[in-house]
Amino acid sequence: MAPIALIQGTFYVLAVESAPWRLAPGTTIKIKDKIIAYLSEIVNRWCVNNANLTIFTQSQYQQSLLTKRQERGHVIHASWIDEENIISEADVEEIWHKKLSPSTQKQKLLLVGRVESSKSVLVLLEEIKILEKKNIAVNLDILGDGTLLSECKRLSN
Repeated sequence: MAPIALIQGTFYVLAVESAPWRLAPGTTIKIKDKIIAYLSEIVNRWCVNNANLTIFTQSQYQQSLLTKRQERGHVIHASWIDEENIISEADVEEIWHKKLSPSTQKQKLLLVGRVESSKSVLVLLEEIKILEKKNIAVNLDILGDGTLLSECKRLSN
């Protein structure tokens, strides 16, 4: 995508919230994985350095990937939900009861991101199965890729 944006002269913003190609320290690493990690690092560094703006969730990503034009990178740390924004279980039940009242419309869900177990996608899939057992139709749109993509697509209809 980045090369196309550059060819077209399009402004592009890049968000770096993880680096799944990087190898975990202390694990047995195959030569193939080392090569993939090395090449991925080069390609991703090139994409970051050529972006008009890159947002990072960790300063370490900015330091290791943005080797040129430092002014074009900014760290916005991942934020978490504050306690006061969490609703009670009773309120959740009431909201879901309203949502699940008889309707001919499908519940629409959108999943944007890596479709991996580390991103809590398995929780989403379990919830969809629960809804299916209650004969509640769900339409899951997916903007992302990962090891659980085929499982998500199977449940999305």
